[in-house]
Amino acid sequence: MRKAKLSDREARVLRAVIQTHIRTARPVSSSAVVGERKIPVSSATVRNVMRSLEEARLISQPHTSAGRIPTDRGYRYYVDHLMAPVGPTGQERSAIADELSSLSGRDLAAVVSDVSRTVSDLVKELAVSIAPTASGLIDRLEFAPLGDDRFVAVVTMRSGATRSAALRVSDRVREAALVEATQLASSWLGGRGVAEAEAIVRRRLRTVRPPVRGIMAGLLGAGRRLFRPVGGGVHYEGTRYILRHPEFVSDASCLGEILDDENALSNVVGAPSGPLAVAVTIGSENERREMRRMSLVVGTYRVGGGVGRMGFIGPTRMDYSRVIGLTQYLAGALDRVFQPSG
Repeated sequence: MRKAKLSDREARVLRAVIQTHIRTARPVSSSAVVGERKIPVSSATVRNVMRSLEEARLISQPHTSAGRIPTDRGYRYYVDHLMAPVGPTGQERSAIADELSSLSGRDLAAVVSDVSRTVSDLVKELAVSIAPTASGLIDRLEFAPLGDDRFVAVVTMRSGATRSAALRVSDRVREAALVEATQLASSWLGGRGVAEAEAIVRRRLRTVRPPVRGIMAGLLGAGRRLFRPVGGGVHYEGTRYILRHPEFVSDASCLGEILDDENALSNVVGAPSGPLAVAVTIGSENERREMRRMSLVVGTYRVGGGVGRMGFIGPTRMDYSRVIGLTQYLAGALDRVFQPSG
């Protein structure tokens, strides 16, 4: 096999073949490379370069009389060495910002699912999102009277989402005790994860005076409603877009095997390393057989101490520069929403 490093001419021809194939979904001829990409050499020279790229297994010829198409190896070289991510346009950035601002205070899972719908419509690919599980941070906890022996507990998360539960105690609830309980609970739980909240309250319950202790005991009784894991679950939008690709018009069975199984889809999306990392998995690089006709681009964002994932699934003939650029931008936008400065 030839060395991986390409000459400038080889790189230009490979880029031209890939970008033309992404646009047309058809094998690319030497004349198309010269004519459409304006490479200042003859068709004969381009054919020689194509043969060299074929020997390096970066492109292939599906039929004797046909042009060339990129291989998974060719796409990988393109993504790693020849492609520059293209961020969203100003209009697209405004659409994403409007969507995020309209979702303020909503549950995390609802936020990422609605954003998935918006970006799927922008990029015309299948968008997949996974919100973090058991990673949400509590901002504050407040109590308010409902009359006599009843009160309401409201938990506000750092993400802006809120949860509430109406609770009852054996004695009349006094407002002064609720004020004290609010101060204590917020000092105990502010900045702590929902997964550890119940254990913290239980551990400190005996340190407070009886009226407040009763309120805190009531809080523990509602722990499953107030301190349930944040996010989780897989959501996808834009199946109609991926089904329009020529690669899946006649046979989309591989998609059904993935989309009908939430655990499989969650495993496919995986977890790129590090916050804001963008991982690109191309065709045969996928471990699952069903995904080997597809590529996956996934970005990460932070919510408290956890990491959420959002990305796109499409054919290996994906517009990588646009999809990667949008994924990078979206990961940063979500990170800023859930990790506000200050």
